[in-house]
Amino acid sequence: MKWLKGKWLDLGSKAGKHVQFKEVYDRNTKIYTYEMSIIKVVDGDAGGYRCEVTSKDKCDICTFEVSVQAVQEEQQDNILESFKRSGDAGEDAGDLDFSALLKKREKKRKEVVVEEVDVPEGHAVEAEENEEEVEPKKSDAFLKKLDTAYSVGKGKRIHLTVELTDPNAPVKWLKNGQEIKPSAKYVFESVGNKRTLTINKCNLSDDAAYECVVGEEKSFTEVFIKEPPITITKLLDDVHTIEGEKVEFEVEVSEEGANVKWMKDGVELNRENCRFKVQVQKGWEEAHFGHK
Repeated sequence: MKWLKGKWLDLGSKAGKHVQFKEVYDRNTKIYTYEMSIIKVVDGDAGGYRCEVTSKDKCDICTFEVSVQAVQEEQQDNILESFKRSGDAGEDAGDLDFSALLKKREKKRKEVVVEEVDVPEGHAVEAEENEEEVEPKKSDAFLKKLDTAYSVGKGKRIHLTVELTDPNAPVKWLKNGQEIKPSAKYVFESVGNKRTLTINKCNLSDDAAYECVVGEEKSFTEVFIKEPPITITKLLDDVHTIEGEKVEFEVEVSEEGANVKWMKDGVELNRENCRFKVQVQKGWEEAHFGHK
């Protein structure tokens, strides 16, 4: 079980005061509950996240977005009044409990108008019987379809395999709707009723939707490419300077083209509060600062 931000950042490595994780197991229902908490949200927390669960060669993924908005000072007190704190040690004790506000919002979302319709008794019984008879439509072409999603590390290879009812049936493989042709990159295998697409040396361009097509039927999946975390391999040095002089800061990162932010006292530097020029060359990130 992993929590990730963007395509590669494993938030497990960020566990601490800012990002916290919790795991609970209910012995009665045999259900695991996983929680991720972001403490004191900042602008940098905005973005796309995903929860990734893997078991052997299977993977299931749930994605979500987090947006961060500034709270107006005059509205802050009213918002906090909607929350209550857990614990009995006073206003400053415990954690903020958002359940009351969330329940209120959920209630509004779930409000629906239900119209009562009189159904003859015989028809009501017939409807219940029909509901019990409804079953998912079985595939005529596939004995086993592709999994919902696959995850593979950058530079690795991955195998996508289906099983067919007709071992002689021809198949087509599609990537983002375009047919894939066999090559050193994409290798097709046919053994009995199994059909396998192997993708070698996966890179970010292989992060896409794939289909296996047999006649009129399709089996759909998504492949997610995991990148190794980008790290700072050379840290910033302290600089002593004279007022009016130019100051240069330089760091080295592990991946060329990394998305780097420069911040001062926790506030991101931009063209509104600072004049600066950024040059990226062979994994080096350089910034020249001149305050307005």
